[in-house]
Amino acid sequence: MDKYDHSPGSERDDFVRTINRQHHQALYAFTLGLCRRFKFDPSYADDLMQEFYYELLSKHEEVAEGYARHGIKHLCRIIQYDILDLTRKRKSLGRVEQVFAQRMPASGNIHYLCYEMCTEQLLEKLQVCLKERDYRVMKLYLEGFAYDEIGRLLNMNHSTVGTVIYRAKKAIAQYYDGDPVEKH
Repeated sequence: MDKYDHSPGSERDDFVRTINRQHHQALYAFTLGLCRRFKFDPSYADDLMQEFYYELLSKHEEVAEGYARHGIKHLCRIIQYDILDLTRKRKSLGRVEQVFAQRMPASGNIHYLCYEMCTEQLLEKLQVCLKERDYRVMKLYLEGFAYDEIGRLLNMNHSTVGTVIYRAKKAIAQYYDGDPVEKH
């Protein structure tokens, strides 16, 4: 058997070990700082680092190329994108809670419901109440995107995005109240 294994898995593992040895402490400190900045519990740093190493393993060629060009800055950017995704998910949950809060029975509590099921149910209701463009706006809004981001993605003014979201919230409220709803 060859002393050195040159299979792609071995190359990948060597890359991940190198990153771990050379940069783990700095990346972990960076992640903790981001958790503080975005008001996440510091225990999320461990989860974010685990997600980071998973990305290194699954996309090692792409990450290695970026690392060769930009060094540790590229690795930090990966972690930044992960925490932005986490922030969007937190915003999204808050928005789903906001839309459902007035429609829940007094005995119900949104925290005991499955987030994905609530979002899926809400999106189904929105599809009934809204035109396609307005539905796409609300879908992005519920995913945690800001008005400006939605505007850029859908080539709309951010104030138009705000108007669409306001009208969509009114439409979904009518729907849950049992009132007939015309597609907006």
